[in-house]
Amino acid sequence: MTDMRKYACPQCPASERILTSYPGLCRSCTTYSDDNEVVDPVHRAKCDEFGNPVKTIARDVGGPRRGYRQPKKLSKKQRAQISEEVEVPIITETLAGGEEE
Repeated sequence: MTDMRKYACPQCPASERILTSYPGLCRSCTTYSDDNEVVDPVHRAKCDEFGNPVKTIARDVGGPRRGYRQPKKLSKKQRAQISEEVEVPIITETLAGGEEE
């Protein structure tokens, strides 16, 4: 059996806090104008069965391992373009006697 989500107003005192099964505006904390239009809305927040607010954890979906796929290889044109932009160091080999080849 799944737990139903509960919502409560974070600004109401703990003794007067009412748990509801739907999000929305708290009627006692929200201020209304004379024309019954909302002036200062106060939204209900997710809470547990005791009325304590639930902290949500933000997950970073991006990053290098997004999707667990290997990045595509560079095409020949892309490699040629990068090789023109980046300086490649010249490697000189030395023989065992210390002479350059």
